[in-house]
Amino acid sequence: RNACASGRAQLTAVANSSALISSVGFYDGARLIARVRQNEFGVYRTTWRADRARRGKHTLRVVASDLQGREASASRPIRVCR
Repeated sequence: RNACASGRAQLTAVANSSALISSVGFYDGARLIARVRQNEFGVYRTTWRADRARRGKHTLRVVASDLQGREASASRPIRVCR
């Protein structure tokens, strides 16, 4: 069963690489929510305004990119509830 989000949701990702991480992108499907370059010990955070998203199923995805051009991603299904 998918998690349910409403209002503002804190999104967190942990990323590391043998090269420096250049940025971490947070996505709702194909739509970029935020690109984060600053981190604290490899933890990247942003806030998602779920109250501005349409109700129903979404896929949140995070993509970490390093300075050598490598990428890694992870995703999670979620529902937007009101």
